[in-house]
Amino acid sequence: MSKPTSPNSREELEGLHEEGKITDEEYEELLAALTPRVKREPSPGTGRRHKEIIGWIALGLMIIGVVLVAIFYAVVAALHPPKYTIALPLFAFFLLCELPACLLGIIAWRTVQGKIAAIGAPLLMVLMLLALA
Repeated sequence: MSKPTSPNSREELEGLHEEGKITDEEYEELLAALTPRVKREPSPGTGRRHKEIIGWIALGLMIIGVVLVAIFYAVVAALHPPKYTIALPLFAFFLLCELPACLLGIIAWRTVQGKIAAIGAPLLMVLMLLALA
């Protein structure tokens, strides 16, 4: 027993074109509408790479904030006796490095560098506050 076959949309469109009921332009337009379009998905690694770059920037800011403040304080302490007048600009520079490092670390939390910056920067800020107190 054979099943009756019904023509699909493409076969029906071809039949209409052969019979001359539709023009070549209409046939092309309808055929283009029938063909499924493939949606392009973003590549899976794109977002991950950006997070990794942000994580490295956060980690770099955190390290730069600590190292430059330590070097500057060591130079000033070697030349002059330590004064508290230099502490405020150093602390301001330190915060300018550590706050963005913390925020960027939170943004890049899925990477190791982001976790280090998101956790390390606030801890370093607390240590700096304790050192100034």
